[in-house]
Amino acid sequence: MNNTQTEGVSAPPRQKQTWRFWSGVCFAIVLLVVFAWPLFMLISYVAGSQLHSYVLLVPFVSAYLLYLRRDQLPKNYRTDILLTLVSLTAGLSLLALAYSLDHIATGQTSNDRIVLLTLSFLCWLGTGGFFFLGRDWPTSFLWCRCQTRWQMR
Repeated sequence: MNNTQTEGVSAPPRQKQTWRFWSGVCFAIVLLVVFAWPLFMLISYVAGSQLHSYVLLVPFVSAYLLYLRRDQLPKNYRTDILLTLVSLTAGLSLLALAYSLDHIATGQTSNDRIVLLTLSFLCWLGTGGFFFLGRDWPTSFLWCRCQTRWQMR
């Protein structure tokens, strides 16, 4: 093949994988902005509680474990449509439930709303993970976390 035949070919696999990863990072940043108020309410609640204060460390410990095991995570990113749709449906359902309970007099506390919105955020984050990174990536991350826990015992 000469150069004129290869010009119409899509981006090289390495460049495409990098694009998918950074698109996923941008998706996560947009989610953080969209869910900023519920996450701020969660942070305010757990920061004032001795029982739940460890929740603030979970994202940092997860990021540290990702950094430690970055070479063991899959480099092939393939969209998993089924898990993306399941996670998207769960996130939308939880979000709708949180806002619909505001309009119904059920005695819902602010903690209930924080839990529903946080679970919705996590489902949306999973949606982005399954869409941009595929099924193998989150599974490998969970396996790395389990291995690390096992080694710490």
